[in-house]
Amino acid sequence: MIINLDKKEIQSLAQEIAKILKEDFKENVKTESKPSENYLSRSEAAKALQVTLPTLDDYCQRELIPSYRLRRKILFKRSDIESAINKGLRYSHGRQAVKS
Repeated sequence: MIINLDKKEIQSLAQEIAKILKEDFKENVKTESKPSENYLSRSEAAKALQVTLPTLDDYCQRELIPSYRLRRKILFKRSDIESAINKGLRYSHGRQAVKS
């Protein structure tokens, strides 16, 4: 099946497609920019653990607390942070994370 369109019809169709794609993109950005409330940002996780951001980064590097990347954001599962708190993960003065 061949469809014959003139230049104006093609431009109109292209504009309509662009409009639909733009709306879809905006909707996806809205849903992805706000992570689920089951996840915490770096600053929220550090505050919950009562540690600094560098300490939290150290925990992540040493795999004491798992982290997840969503594009450029690093997120933490609320349950992982709560588990770390319940296990008594804290930072000692000897620069070693210990579990009480």
